[in-house]
Amino acid sequence: MNEELQHGRAAAIWEVLISRAAEDKTLTYKSLSEEVNVHHRALRHALEVIQEYCQTHKLPHLTALVVNSTTGVPGAGNNLDDSQLEKEYQRIFRYKWAAMLNPFNNENLKNTHSWWESSLEEKFWVESTDRTDIGRNLLAPISTHAGQKLVAFVEDGDVVFHYYQPTKSIVAFSVARGFPKIGEIRWPDRKKSEISPAYKIDLINYTELDEPITLKEIQDKQGSIRTIKSALDKKYDGKSIYFPFQIPKEKVIQPAQGAYLSKMPKALVDLFPTAVQQLGVDIAPEISHIKSPITSRLATYKPTSPKPPAESSYGIQTDEKKKKATELRGMALATNYLEKLGYAVEDVSSQKRLGYDLRAVKGDEVVGVEVKASIMSRIEVAVTTAEVEYAQIAGEEFRSLLYVVDQIVCTKDGDEYKTSGGRERFWWDWNPDEDSLSPIDYRFTLPTA
Repeated sequence: MNEELQHGRAAAIWEVLISRAAEDKTLTYKSLSEEVNVHHRALRHALEVIQEYCQTHKLPHLTALVVNSTTGVPGAGNNLDDSQLEKEYQRIFRYKWAAMLNPFNNENLKNTHSWWESSLEEKFWVESTDRTDIGRNLLAPISTHAGQKLVAFVEDGDVVFHYYQPTKSIVAFSVARGFPKIGEIRWPDRKKSEISPAYKIDLINYTELDEPITLKEIQDKQGSIRTIKSALDKKYDGKSIYFPFQIPKEKVIQPAQGAYLSKMPKALVDLFPTAVQQLGVDIAPEISHIKSPITSRLATYKPTSPKPPAESSYGIQTDEKKKKATELRGMALATNYLEKLGYAVEDVSSQKRLGYDLRAVKGDEVVGVEVKASIMSRIEVAVTTAEVEYAQIAGEEFRSLLYVVDQIVCTKDGDEYKTSGGRERFWWDWNPDEDSLSPIDYRFTLPTA
């Protein structure tokens, strides 16, 4: 079978099928052959290509829309049992096909040297950005620019490291969910710029690195990085490997200029064992051979013009000592604020399911204060069921207060952490509505035996 020929046919067939799906309609082999100008007997192989793609990516069986003119059921290029058809048609008709890239025909993606596709280990990427919602998704305009079109090659389960430009460091990682789709982006990112189509893939499990990987730390390893780059160049005959760093002959290495997304070879990831350790067995098992914590030599980087860290959605902090120090800083600032207002403040954070961390009392007034603290900037915070329930029932007899302290500076001092700074924001009588809440996990009730 001529693979290139069949993929070309599949590209044309795909457009016809998703158009029919949007109309909740099927079509015959004869009708399809006329629309794509291919003899109906030659459709089978191209339909099998589409069917295999749908099965691999766990999509509805799009090829089931092509039916025999006599029987009205799918034939060649389809492997669904007749008893499954009615349910499968509902899946096909409800699915948002228009949001997807045509996987068989995208001129912008041609001539991409996807050297990693044959390896299960090469699942790592680097996003270089200053965006305020880091960790939410990968989003880049549809173009032939390598640093943008690579978003279309990210797969479900891939790990994305986030290089935050203002602080010149890799600050976190996320995991890709699903597959690339068509979204929208304002590009360039200015108020007067126009909305344009974009490659987009969602991210989950946003996790802040306990010790960010600074540019200085990366440059300190430039000998090893040069060796890795040279080996890959030799292996792939000088073809582009979309390396995340520029490697000048004499000057120190720098992040790849203008590259929103780069490919992070596994060999590069292995150079940073502290990050490898944090990734853990579940997220990236192929690099989990490092079993015990390794002493880090991460250098502290302080930009000449300090900028606040990225505003992010909820992130996971895995260093318990660092997490505790950050929380205590938030509690201290909230307590200080309330005491200046004349409240007597009690720490009740150890009382489970109370729904708040501090109880503030002034005369007959009682306030339940929920404190959130972070070293990053926050556009979202994680709240428990108890915290939401308390805020929603608060009223005349007692009040609610959400106190958020982010951008806390947390530095390691021996085995402990010291904290300072922090941006303080607060919301009196906060009462979150359903539109402002989004689930970050679910509870599954096990079926009875």
